[in-house]
Amino acid sequence: MEKIYSRRRIRFPKINKLKLIFIIVINVILAAVFSFIFAAYPIFAASCINRASSVGINIAAEEVSKVMKDYEYEDLVDLEKTDTGEITMIKAKIVPINKMISEITANIKNSIDSHEQVEVAINLGAITGFSGLSGIGPKFRIKMEASGNVTAKLNSEFTSVRN
Repeated sequence: MEKIYSRRRIRFPKINKLKLIFIIVINVILAAVFSFIFAAYPIFAASCINRASSVGINIAAEEVSKVMKDYEYEDLVDLEKTDTGEITMIKAKIVPINKMISEITANIKNSIDSHEQVEVAINLGAITGFSGLSGIGPKFRIKMEASGNVTAKLNSEFTSVRN
């Protein structure tokens, strides 16, 4: 009997079992790290935003109260009254108001720039998504550097009070 067709046998190179185990372990570790990052990022982002807002509000409140100690109502507006004492017009004094606003914004910006780092910590259990585990496990800490822009806008409203 004749051989009609034959082909060479394909031989795959032998893979060292130790190398294969090492590659599998590295891939599992990388998959775990990336899944942790994707699960933790929204929680860290929300916590950082909340903490930054809290710090910003506290700084703004402190600086506004410091600057407002130097001003009285009469420094910012002129009241025009009739002979009987009724107020007919209230005129805002633009120069002192603008000075006050610029002083407040400059103080807030300086306080933010000189503020120390703020730390945010999240427990490992919070990343699982189960509320019962939110306080369990080691804490992961992030330090935030303070920076930002400050803008101010003056809103005023007058209401007539008549009997």
